[in-house]
Amino acid sequence: MGGDNSSSFSGDVFIEDGAVAVTNANAFGNAATSITVRRYGVLDIMSTGFTKTATYEAGSIERWSVDNARSGSINLQAATLQINGDQFNTTATVTLNGGAIEGFLRTDDLLSGNSGTIFRTLGSGVSIILAGNSFVGQNAFTDGPNGTDNGRTADANPGSALPDVNNNSALTDTARGVILEIKGNISGAGSLTKQSADTVILSGSNTYAGGTNVTNGYLRLGSATALPNGTNLTTAGRGVLDLGGYNVSVGNLNTSVITGAAFSSSGGFITNSATVMKTLTTTPTEDSSYGGVIQNNINVVKTGPKKLLFTNVNTYNGDTTVSGGILEVSHVTAGAIDGISGTSSLTVASGATFNVLTGTTGGVLTLAPFTGTILTLANGSRLGVEVGTFGSSIALNTGAMAYVTGNVTVDAYFLNGSAENGNQESTILSAPSGGLLNTNGSTGVTYSVGNLYNVTNFRVDGIVATDTRVYFTTTAQTALTAAYWKGGFAGGGNIWAVSNGSTNSNWATDLAGTNTGLVPSVGTDVFLSATTNTNQNTMVLGADMSIKSLTVNSASGPGGPVQLNDDGYKLTIADANAITTDTGSSATTINSNLVLSASTATITVNSSEALTLNGNISGTALTKAGNGTMVLGGANTYAGATTVSVGTLSAANSLALGTTTNGTTVASGASLELQGNINIAGEALTITGTGASNGGALRSLSGDNVYNGPITLGSPGATIQSDAGTLTILGAVGGTGFALTVEGAGDTVISSVIGTGAAGTLIKNDAGTLTLGNANTYTGATTINGGTVIVSNATGLGTTAAGTTVSTGGALNINGVTVGEALTINGTGISSTGALTGSGVAAVTSTVAMGSSSSVGAANASDVLTLGGIVSGATFGLTKVGAGTVVLTAANSYSGATTVTGGTLQLGNGGTTGTIATTSTVTVETGAVFAVNQSDAVAQGTDFSAAAITGAGGVAQTGAGSTTLSTTANSYSGGTSVRNGELRVTGGITGAGAVTVGETGGTLTNAAILAGAGNGTTTGVIGGAVTVGSGTSVGILTPGASSVNTANGTLTITAAGTALTVATGSQIQLGITTPTTAAPTGYFNGVFNDGANTYTNAKDYFDALGAGADAYTKGAPSAATNHDFINLNGASSTLTVGDRAGDAFGQGAIVVGASGSITVQQGQVFNLIDWNNASLIGGTFGVGDFDRYDATGNVIAGDLDLAALGAGYAWDVSAFQTYGVLVIVPEPSRMLLLMFGLLGLFFRRRRRSSI
Repeated sequence: MGGDNSSSFSGDVFIEDGAVAVTNANAFGNAATSITVRRYGVLDIMSTGFTKTATYEAGSIERWSVDNARSGSINLQAATLQINGDQFNTTATVTLNGGAIEGFLRTDDLLSGNSGTIFRTLGSGVSIILAGNSFVGQNAFTDGPNGTDNGRTADANPGSALPDVNNNSALTDTARGVILEIKGNISGAGSLTKQSADTVILSGSNTYAGGTNVTNGYLRLGSATALPNGTNLTTAGRGVLDLGGYNVSVGNLNTSVITGAAFSSSGGFITNSATVMKTLTTTPTEDSSYGGVIQNNINVVKTGPKKLLFTNVNTYNGDTTVSGGILEVSHVTAGAIDGISGTSSLTVASGATFNVLTGTTGGVLTLAPFTGTILTLANGSRLGVEVGTFGSSIALNTGAMAYVTGNVTVDAYFLNGSAENGNQESTILSAPSGGLLNTNGSTGVTYSVGNLYNVTNFRVDGIVATDTRVYFTTTAQTALTAAYWKGGFAGGGNIWAVSNGSTNSNWATDLAGTNTGLVPSVGTDVFLSATTNTNQNTMVLGADMSIKSLTVNSASGPGGPVQLNDDGYKLTIADANAITTDTGSSATTINSNLVLSASTATITVNSSEALTLNGNISGTALTKAGNGTMVLGGANTYAGATTVSVGTLSAANSLALGTTTNGTTVASGASLELQGNINIAGEALTITGTGASNGGALRSLSGDNVYNGPITLGSPGATIQSDAGTLTILGAVGGTGFALTVEGAGDTVISSVIGTGAAGTLIKNDAGTLTLGNANTYTGATTINGGTVIVSNATGLGTTAAGTTVSTGGALNINGVTVGEALTINGTGISSTGALTGSGVAAVTSTVAMGSSSSVGAANASDVLTLGGIVSGATFGLTKVGAGTVVLTAANSYSGATTVTGGTLQLGNGGTTGTIATTSTVTVETGAVFAVNQSDAVAQGTDFSAAAITGAGGVAQTGAGSTTLSTTANSYSGGTSVRNGELRVTGGITGAGAVTVGETGGTLTNAAILAGAGNGTTTGVIGGAVTVGSGTSVGILTPGASSVNTANGTLTITAAGTALTVATGSQIQLGITTPTTAAPTGYFNGVFNDGANTYTNAKDYFDALGAGADAYTKGAPSAATNHDFINLNGASSTLTVGDRAGDAFGQGAIVVGASGSITVQQGQVFNLIDWNNASLIGGTFGVGDFDRYDATGNVIAGDLDLAALGAGYAWDVSAFQTYGVLVIVPEPSRMLLLMFGLLGLFFRRRRRSSI
């Protein structure tokens, strides 16, 4: 995009895919324009001084293709900045939080088989802030539509699980693709990761705090401050950190190993491509190991008190200096220890330690040079070597010399499984050319015995030193058969493996505490502890150890908890009876890794205090015995079966049960316990019985735990218990014919199939919730004694053969499915929410038998539970609870009371079925509704109780059919809603609740109808105000039946005030057959005469008569069959009527039609609407412009529609708005019809006495 669009464009810009190049700083319009760059989208800035702010999604790109492309602050977050043009003059601040900076390599830049290089520079004017962990090098998010146009060459290792690679050896500094130099300063709290196969050079003064990770390609240092001082460094895979000729000081030195089909890396590389020697100083803040390769021109300095272990072959040719803490090498190749095999010298300072410990076969570390002083040991320095048949030592080549001053302490580590050297000598140092005592300047040299580890079957007599060789002298001893922890060994800390090699260790030979200089071996039964003991709660191994067995005895009790802490070493136990805790022993925790050598290792917990094993357990089969609890907190790798024969095995780690090959078996009376939000996957499990202390054969103790392996029930069944949180079962549950019991206060979800087949039963106890989410196939009964069972699958309750029973205190919830299970329910459920409930749209098609008066419910307003089978229960009552709807569609036979306490209880679901016994009284409480939704005629006394509907709730007519309320004493006060079909009030609704009539979105042809008796005999009475229709719904009010051409009736509304409101578009339908009065006195041929004057319209006549008009204007029909009559007799009752619905006849706001056969005569008076003290108030109803309308055909008089009377007749409508009266008069062939001043809608007359 080019050109200055600042005055012509103000819309928003979205770059969805591909690149948009900007060649003008104002190409994207004015300041109001927003720019959003989405994943795979590229904003390519090809103009200087671009300042627009953009929003970048993860994987999007901003590309700088010209110098000085940007200024100000750019917040890229997880997007990528591509450098396509050198940025020497750009001044900007870039913030990353998961994003990357990379050099850009066009496809046409690839040279000579994708092996060429392109240089890009990001100048010192660009500062970078790492708000979170971010990257340099090629961002994986930019793969895809951009192809190789993102700064790297094609993948040199296709098909590998590894990232794209440096195609040349990772041991060289040959580069591929882009070389990007970042000269600006990098700061912030995040870490910086070098990724992909390109090269990035850091040349700024950097202070970012999150550490540096080199996972692929080259990260080269271009300044002395490029790597923040003292921060952590991690290399991995093919990643290479190149010191570039600068000294570096880091904190922790770590590795992350990557393996793949084409390449395996021990954890990356650290190199120095410069020809001058430079120093890598590491000061770990914790014990750590480095498995990468340090190579080329590098000196290594280890400082600080912590331990650093080199596990790989390091080939650097500089000096090695141990200034503090411990530096240990372990890698051995064919007897040659090669952890620092290329070093030019080794110096161990005072207070520092250098260990040569292979942990396996021993070997010799030979320092490579042949001349000069190669080994320097300061006064107070320390060495650690291995002794035994396979010892380890440090050797100098002939011609090389040592320089030693003062005292050097030597620690000895006896290799597990090897014997004491037969010649009773074990070499520590050898220097054929001298320097170990008194040549090469070495003076005052002594070698003293330090800590001895795993001295199990020999005594260390001392150290013999010559100028060319230093070695231990030893004497064979009988290994301990029993060892008791005593503790308190001076200089030995609380270490199991340490002794002085002769008289003292932390162990005793008996319970009384007799000292020994030996430590336990593979033939030793170990006891914790001796009668007099100390520090049994802070023990560590100190080295890998092997023992026969471990017993925590009652003598540990007075000493408090027993704890063996993890210090990186493992304990091997050989005997089949591997670990025992005695009755009365202390709570015991072992955090070290354990190797159980027996084919089946048994751990017996007899103590009431738990035994907790938090380290990794390897070996074969494991059996838990004893009544106590064993907790497995580690990620275990033992490969055999797990058997819980007695007591409880508590798994606190997802891998606690080892590999999944042989599964786990829980015997009757034992328990497998899960805790701490774990997920056990793939482990076959067999459980039997009710568990230890009846706590469940499978028990979820705490957290949300998952068991994702097949479960088989043993005879006669098993119990699963959830105490807290949620236990989820994902594996199939089998065990033909056996009972599954689920209990506990916590919740259980069984998402798999319960396939216990013929006679297999399910029992739910206690307060928790059980969710059944699959198509279960068990055929036995389901019993819910406590808590809730949620069924979210149509066959979640198994086959329908045996049914389901909900006992008092239990509940069954049908969640969004239709269930065909025969049900028996009792009680009110959980916290009175219903023994049977539904969530979503749910249904039960089978019978529901009540064993006692019971509740059914639907908690939320949107929930609907349909009961399609007969609800029975003799004299028991049914209560509907909750805000949702319960639908009854069968001929229900229970005869006890029906009570609706919340939501809606509905008869029918739009069809022709749904009744309750007529002996079941209906009570509707505050806020609740009793509804009828059927397409046929439903009648009180036939389809539900003839007794009065009572309570403070309401009634709703929602079906397309009709419902008749025939009882005169219906006293419910919560209102009546007619939303569809017809509600016929032949009896009474005496409550004061409002009545609303209207079908949402309806028309007059399908409106909701409120009708009176329509039977010519009874009068319907309504106690509340009536509202017919609204702005969104249409209703019809008719005192007779639902058609003006059927039967007439009287409807009395006793509400005070605004008793009747008819909205515009809705309607009152009135039928006439016989007049209220044959003709007024003095009427003749269309003229009204009061004896003094004559009047040409009825209103003037009635006004003149005054009280004498009451005979015509206040009289009810002498018989209900005469005509429809609306009687508003409440105090100061009023009515409001709106406009007509349409222009056609029949769409009037009030329609008067003939009911059956009518004999028409002049002067007939029809008093159709009567009220106490009002006219048509508040509405817009009118009768048109005339007092009289020719009635030869149908008449439209304003908002009033009148039936045709035949030739020669007319309707006098003048008194309708004032008195509710119509009069039949002659057709006015020669008279000019006059309007008598009815210009408005609001006329009043005096209050009359009630009729």
